[in-house]
Amino acid sequence: MSNDLIIEKLKEVLIMLENGACAPSTKSFKSVSEAPIFLTVREASRYLNVSESLLRKWIFNKIIEPTRFGGAIRFNRAELDFFIKTNKGNL
Repeated sequence: MSNDLIIEKLKEVLIMLENGACAPSTKSFKSVSEAPIFLTVREASRYLNVSESLLRKWIFNKIIEPTRFGGAIRFNRAELDFFIKTNKGNL
């Protein structure tokens, strides 16, 4: 997937989040703040409303950096929120 497509997908995600969209994985929680602090790749992709494969491509292309616990890849929810906010103007 090209960087242009990645940027377009990030723009879509930002627009959805700005409009109050809730990613599927957070719907089981009363609010986003109740979601776990560290998310798996699956949970993070749902939180960002992107596919797991796209999120893994972002990791590979160093667009987004996960936290690693041994061999496990996790995303800090606050860092995902910061990623969305800081990339808002660049998308």
